[in-house]
Amino acid sequence: LLLHRKSTCLTLNRSNQSPSQSSKCNSLHITSSDTLTKEEENAADVLVRPFGDSENFMKVWFATYQHGLFASKEYIKRMGMPKCPDDLLSHRIIGYGEHKFTYFDDINWHLKGIGYGLPKLKPILTMNSTKGIFDAAVNGLGICSSPIEANKFYSNELVHIFPEIVGPKVNTFFCIKKSVTGRRLRNINIFKNYFENHLKNLGVTIYKC
Repeated sequence: LLLHRKSTCLTLNRSNQSPSQSSKCNSLHITSSDTLTKEEENAADVLVRPFGDSENFMKVWFATYQHGLFASKEYIKRMGMPKCPDDLLSHRIIGYGEHKFTYFDDINWHLKGIGYGLPKLKPILTMNSTKGIFDAAVNGLGICSSPIEANKFYSNELVHIFPEIVGPKVNTFFCIKKSVTGRRLRNINIFKNYFENHLKNLGVTIYKC
């Protein structure tokens, strides 16, 4: 998630304590992408994503997401629950594809057959959108990798398969551009506080950097 320079029009709606758009500002520009180009990084005031070290951004806090395997109840009813990892060879597996996920190289950890006690798997569906992958699994298209925390966000719609198999962890950082000051920074902090409270209400632990 990237919030671009024109996103400094965030204000707080007093009726429900959620961000809203100020009438004095243009618009809120949000880019949702797993690939981060240098141009996008330079254009952003805020980054909420896996991120490395940067001279231009300050990491404020992070949340850790643990990956696992998930499928919908409808899929399991139709295809059966795998009893052992080798059973996955006869199941429909969803992957991320060959696209780059910036700062998270293990996005296809469940396909590689290296570590984690899983065989090498060939996906029947790939897409370069983690939310799209989750939605595909919700709609019964196959078994996917997803953060355990993401399933909590969406009312536990998916069933955790092989919970004893622990996938990779990835940290998602809330980063603010160091050059942001004044009103822009105040508005970003309004959004930051709202977002922190939202995550805490979902049971997500936030760690200060």
